[in-house]
Amino acid sequence: MLLKPMRALIPAILVSALLGACATQPGELSEADSGVSAIQFADIPVPAGMRLREGRHDSHSFQAGDFRYGDFRYMGMVPVQAAVSYMGERMKLNRWAQSEPTEIIAGKQHMRFTRYPYQTHCVIWKEPDENITRMNIEVRTKLQNQ
Repeated sequence: MLLKPMRALIPAILVSALLGACATQPGELSEADSGVSAIQFADIPVPAGMRLREGRHDSHSFQAGDFRYGDFRYMGMVPVQAAVSYMGERMKLNRWAQSEPTEIIAGKQHMRFTRYPYQTHCVIWKEPDENITRMNIEVRTKLQNQ
């Protein structure tokens, strides 16, 4: 007797659970479901207050054995000079050597680091019309003929 009313509720519960789980329109990808992995490398520091942008293929990384490839995009409310100082100091602590002096190109601070067999290019800037600091970090494995 009690089972019959419960059986009638099961389809309604399933439908409402499925509909409630859909936060995007059909055909859209959510930020968390972009199908791209951006696992941060432990030896690449990130200033407190900077958040990794993972959705929509903004950031991605791959590591297999000694091979690394990563493009990381961050945003935050950290002043540009504080982020530049932090990266310069913390990369040294992780045994990265700054391979070129920090360069300013089109208002963006460019920093390059090496630690065999890897190369890192870090760009930090603030858009003129925004109050948000952006930081892009590229990590590559240097191939022997490079």
